[in-house]
Amino acid sequence: MFNQLIKTQRFSVKIIKENIVKLVDVDAIVNAANQELLPGGGVCGAIFQAAGRELERECQQYIQQYGIVPTSKLAVTSSCQLKKNNIKYIIHAVGPKYFESQSPEEELQICVQNILNQSFNQLGLKSVAIPAISSGIYGFPKGLCAQIFKFVIEEYEKETSNNQGEIILCNFDQETTTIFQKVFQQQNSF
Repeated sequence: MFNQLIKTQRFSVKIIKENIVKLVDVDAIVNAANQELLPGGGVCGAIFQAAGRELERECQQYIQQYGIVPTSKLAVTSSCQLKKNNIKYIIHAVGPKYFESQSPEEELQICVQNILNQSFNQLGLKSVAIPAISSGIYGFPKGLCAQIFKFVIEEYEKETSNNQGEIILCNFDQETTTIFQKVFQQQNSF
């Protein structure tokens, strides 16, 4: 695991190279989900495989009750078989498809804001692990994705008064991890 730690007044931001389903003692992990909450490839496929069939059932129930999850929005399920790693929740975040969206940057920004708000304000969590949403098959440029994550985390830090926690930016490939590390080192305003 290759990592970088950035401390802020309220948060520690870790940038790590790791399979998100191998993390332990993280309150929630974020799934780079599709609107139908179906098993997919990449991080989504890894999460569904590790969490087991129970996750598919929970996602089907969610879709039956609420319908598809719009871009930038979230669905929250239990962690199913990942409870053994002391993970409480899976937050399913639907990021924008870069070449299909009218405003992919804004949609990703809203998505990351929603993740932080859901994690720390609504669920009262102390830690969340987030992959580079939309940077895989959804085609979002990794550097731009990292810049948006950094901007949103900086803004969230300014706007939030009560929370303290850990944000883990977790990717299983070295390229994405390195890009995030370089972007977060630039003009660090934390």
